[in-house]
Amino acid sequence: MDLTQLRGLVAASGPFASVYLDDSPVRWREVRATLAEAGADEATLSSVDRAVEDGRTGRALIAAGGRVLLDRSLPEPPAQPLARWSALPYLTPLLEHTEADLSHVVVLGEEILGYDGGGRLVENTKQDNAIALAETADRMVRRLGAGLLVLAGEVQARTAVRAALPEHSAAITEEIPGTDRSTVDEAVHKLMEQRADALGHNAVDRFRVELNRKGAAAQGLHAVAAALREGRVDTLLLDVAAMADHTIWIGSEPTQIAVDEAELRSLGVPHLARERADSALVMAAVATGARLHLVAGEPELADGVGALLRG
Repeated sequence: MDLTQLRGLVAASGPFASVYLDDSPVRWREVRATLAEAGADEATLSSVDRAVEDGRTGRALIAAGGRVLLDRSLPEPPAQPLARWSALPYLTPLLEHTEADLSHVVVLGEEILGYDGGGRLVENTKQDNAIALAETADRMVRRLGAGLLVLAGEVQARTAVRAALPEHSAAITEEIPGTDRSTVDEAVHKLMEQRADALGHNAVDRFRVELNRKGAAAQGLHAVAAALREGRVDTLLLDVAAMADHTIWIGSEPTQIAVDEAELRSLGVPHLARERADSALVMAAVATGARLHLVAGEPELADGVGALLRG
């Protein structure tokens, strides 16, 4: 999972209100009261008030300092509202809901549609022949760092575009029939889920192999926190359920994390706080440009966490 779309949170100062809602105004009022009791300031709560006025179904909102920093629609509304007021954004529920999201490009008829890692349409252009469609789609794939290119429509049109694609884009291309937008969107989402599952399995398989090579992988909260602190993590593997009860010490910067308070103090970090380990690890991954895969039930992940390290 590419965490680039969360980089805007790195420069923000907490504490943060992390809110996961359905579309019920009653639910928000209840959640608002809970956040206020936890110490959330009125300016930040009011910023969420304004954000939820449009009534969109299924929302993830992160707010701090009197403004909403992230407002994301969820594929499905949460069964129960969730809210936290904490030193760091609580992002794992969002990541669990949107793990299948990845930058992708869809060629539908004469349209080329580019989506970022948050599932937002960020580019939309048209071409009138197969070669131009292939060239434009390839440029968009590279510009977005897309992990999937989907060709939709009639067989003959798909075949012509695919034949004109450069090798890089052809390697990540899938084809689906039909031109109805809602049907295509549903099929694309399924393809993204499959691609995310495959990437996750590949990362776990590679992790198992790299554990036998010195300096190639790390496991356990202590080792992974140290690797993130030093900017050495390429891919973070996180079992959210296994991490649920773990906490960690943090400083004022996202990479100032350690299992032992004394370890951070020895590095000259003056202001320390205790925080959920999953929140701290995710923010450190965001800050250092690491990728993330959520996994479940992997015995190799001591403390529910492991990492593939940069060479």
